Amino acid sequence: MAIHLVTERARPVHDVLQEEAFNKALREPLLKYSVYGENFSDQVGTFEHVRERLEQAPEKVAEIPLYNLMNATQHTATGATAYLANCYSAGHGIGELQAFYERAMEYWETYAHYNQAYNDSNEREASWPHIALASPDYHHALAMVCFGLLLGKQDSLHRLVPLIDYRNEKRDALVERLLSCCVDGRAPDTSVCRRNLPYANSLPVFTALPEERPALMAQYLEAWYEASRREDYYDRHETGYQFVGYWSWEAAAITLVLGIDDSSYRDMPYYPKDMADFARQANAGKMPVYTAPAIVASDEPPLPASASASEVAPSSADQALEGMHTFFSTVAQLLGKLRVLP
Repeated sequence: MAIHLVTERARPVHDVLQEEAFNKALREPLLKYSVYGENFSDQVGTFEHVRERLEQAPEKVAEIPLYNLMNATQHTATGATAYLANCYSAGHGIGELQAFYERAMEYWETYAHYNQAYNDSNEREASWPHIALASPDYHHALAMVCFGLLLGKQDSLHRLVPLIDYRNEKRDALVERLLSCCVDGRAPDTSVCRRNLPYANSLPVFTALPEERPALMAQYLEAWYEASRREDYYDRHETGYQFVGYWSWEAAAITLVLGIDDSSYRDMPYYPKDMADFARQANAGKMPVYTAPAIVASDEPPLPASASASEVAPSSADQALEGMHTFFSTVAQLLGKLRVLP
C-alpha cells in the first residue's frame, strides 16, 4: 500500500476575511464572524500541526502510536471538508475553494492510509471504514463528491472511490448516482440511501421527467432542514460550535448533473446558488448526460415515501455503527482543541 503523507506546507490557499469584507460577502446569514474566524484558525492550525509531525524523520513518526496518527489525520480530513464549507459560507471566492480541493483530497488519502494501518494492526478489535456511510460521517463523503463535481474537479473523483468503498459492505444510492457521472464501474441502480433522510428524498428527481424536476427539487429543498434533524449538523448554529453553514450541496450537484434549470428555486434557503453557477461554467461541455438506470429490486424493504426521520428505524447494524460513531465523536469533542500528536 502506498504511503500518503501530506508534506506541503499547510498555509491556507487564501487569507482569513477581515470583518468588513465578511459582512459584505457573507452567504450564510446564521454564521457569525467570530465563529467563522475560530473555525478558520482551528482548521488551518490542525493542518499545520499534523503536517509538522508527519514531516519528522521516519523513525520519529514510527514512534507515534498508530491510533494517534489515525485520529490526527482524520481531523485534518474532516477539517478540510469543513474548511471548504466554512469559506463558502463566509463569502470567499469559489475559485479559491477550487484551488484547495486537491489538498483536501490529499488529507483524506493520508487519513485513509493511517486508518487502514491501524485496522491492520493488532490494536483494533474490529476494522473501521474510512467513512462509514451509515454513520453521521456520511455527509463528509457526500460533500467531497459534490465539491468535486461543483468545483470542476470531476477528474479527481476516482480518488474518492477507494475511500468510500473501504469496509462499506453496501453502497449508497445518492453517492452512486453522482459518482456514476464521472467514474466507471459504479452502481447507480442502488436503491437505498445509507443515511435515509434527507437524502432519500432526492432520488425521485433522477427518475422524473425533465419538466418535473424543478418542482421536485424545490420540494426537496423546502423539506431539507427538518428532514436533516437526525444529522449532527442540525441546529448547530444554536451553539456556534464548528458551525460552517447549512447547505444542500447535493441539490446543486444534482442540478448540475441533470442539467436542471434552477431559476425557480435558486433563491431558496440551503441552495448554494453561487456554487451551482460556478459549476456550470467550470463543467461546460465536460459533464456527460445522465441517464437514469432501471432500479433493481433491493434486498431491503422499501422506505415509505412520506416517512420522517423518527419513523424510519435504522437496522441493528446501522444503530450499532452510529452508536460507536457517536461515542468516539463525543470523546473527540471533549478533547476539543488539544493537539493529538506529540
